[in-house]
Amino acid sequence: MLTSKRLDLPPPKNEPAAIVTEARQLFNEHRFWEVHEVLEGLWKELKGPEKELVQGLILAAAALVHVQKNEPIPVGKMMAEALRRLKNQPDTYYGWDVAKFRDHFARLAAEKKIEIPTV
Repeated sequence: MLTSKRLDLPPPKNEPAAIVTEARQLFNEHRFWEVHEVLEGLWKELKGPEKELVQGLILAAAALVHVQKNEPIPVGKMMAEALRRLKNQPDTYYGWDVAKFRDHFARLAAEKKIEIPTV
């Protein structure tokens, strides 16, 4: 076990940069459910385009949870919705290369395959 985290407790109030940094670390460890959970607290506090951006990241992570569970049916639709929300967003978000992330999954959607990038 690399680390453990209680997901049944409310998260401490953190700054967005710290939350996104933690989510990126979890993503790179392929802990996609935890990425979803960490970003959800931030998402609830946001409004407008930034909320859409974070929701896009959450949806991408949730799609990858289904990949891990060998449940391919919802993956395409979820990833398409994630890409829709990430479209026209800033290229970076607290160190997360959104442009590279978006382009990676858009290319894979066209090729109908999944490869997990490092973020």
